[in-house]
Amino acid sequence: NGEGARAGRIALDSDRADQYVKALTELKRRYSLPDDVDLALLAGREGVFTAEEAPDDAEALWKDLAGGMAKAFEALDVMRVDEGKALARDISSRLVRIEELAQEIGVRAPRSLEEARKRLTDSVRKLLGDAEGVHHEPDPLRMAQEIALLADRTDISEELTRFASHLRQFRSLLAAGKTEAVGRKLDFLLQELNREVNTLASKAQDADISYGAVNIKAELEKIKEQVQNIE
Repeated sequence: NGEGARAGRIALDSDRADQYVKALTELKRRYSLPDDVDLALLAGREGVFTAEEAPDDAEALWKDLAGGMAKAFEALDVMRVDEGKALARDISSRLVRIEELAQEIGVRAPRSLEEARKRLTDSVRKLLGDAEGVHHEPDPLRMAQEIALLADRTDISEELTRFASHLRQFRSLLAAGKTEAVGRKLDFLLQELNREVNTLASKAQDADISYGAVNIKAELEKIKEQVQNIE
């Protein structure tokens, strides 16, 4: 009627029609009936054709749809905020661990240099010893020069300073929240941090420092994976 739901498209249930045709054909064969199964007979069977009803109020339907979509987007925003907070917490905890490892390397560095200086001095004295076991003291000036060269080659204080600076910048960007191209900036800082840790590990030539550097790189790699999720 004009006030209710208006008819939509007419739908054919082909499966049901097939069943009717088979059943009527079998009925005709079994009882030797004269009539054929025609369109008029088939169309009158229940369920062969159905009229789908279309809603009268398209505007109300759209409002319901829009409301549902709005709720879905709102839930998505909440989920993304929660994921972002969890991501930031995970990265922050890894940064704390990296800072601890860097501090341990900073404590180890002067001890490592002193041990290297002692090994150098002992090696020179051993080389100066004669066959009778009489040892001569190395030339103080030459020894001082060699030690200075050793210190210059193995000094990692600049690398540690730059590393700490990059970490502070990383934390600042992370704390600032979502800014334009923040993901790319964080990725760049991760590259710089990796470069510094590779350099200090190479220069120090110390097992403990190398071990700490490997652990730092492992944490940086995990952070890099997380940064890929930051827009």
